[in-house]
Amino acid sequence: MPAVSAIDKAAKIYQAIKEWIPSYQERHEYLGERPNVNIASMRGGWPWRAARNPIECSLYIDVRTIHDQNSMDVKQELEEIIEGLRSTDEDLEAEVELYVMNPGVALDPSSPVAGAVSAAHEMLTGVPPAHVYKHTGHDATHLERGGITTIVYGPGGRTQQGGVWGWSKDIGEHLHVDEFAASARVYAAAAAEICGWVASEV
Repeated sequence: MPAVSAIDKAAKIYQAIKEWIPSYQERHEYLGERPNVNIASMRGGWPWRAARNPIECSLYIDVRTIHDQNSMDVKQELEEIIEGLRSTDEDLEAEVELYVMNPGVALDPSSPVAGAVSAAHEMLTGVPPAHVYKHTGHDATHLERGGITTIVYGPGGRTQQGGVWGWSKDIGEHLHVDEFAASARVYAAAAAEICGWVASEV
């Protein structure tokens, strides 16, 4: 009986997940954003024992979610992929383990904090702020789930499109000082509004 290579089996799972990603993204959308899925790493075998058959191999996958999804549902979908492969390959053995879960959260644009920041932004810039949904990691996820009203606001950095102050491969993520200062003024004006002060007094 030929030896079973864990890397060969993982390659099958890798390909099946690649084929699953478009359907997963198509089924989940909020404010124009669809969750990213990134197969970040495959580790298997022993580089210093190249003559040995690899008996284990791991895939590391980042699966983003939107606010109305459950991480356990994602886990179940991945397990169903594996079961589908096992139906034609009885030697394939794999399990799905979640080691970090940061469920998506939709922040309330009508909250007093969001209203104060939106009003301050429009007062100081002359245009209302854009309300967007991004599947990046930040503390708002945990604060909102703990009942603490939260918003995410500030200059765009490398995610800002069309400008010269975003991402540079030479110096990394950076901001233009004018954008940084404008954000600070918005924070101060919003805090003044929430505290019942006149923004011009700040």
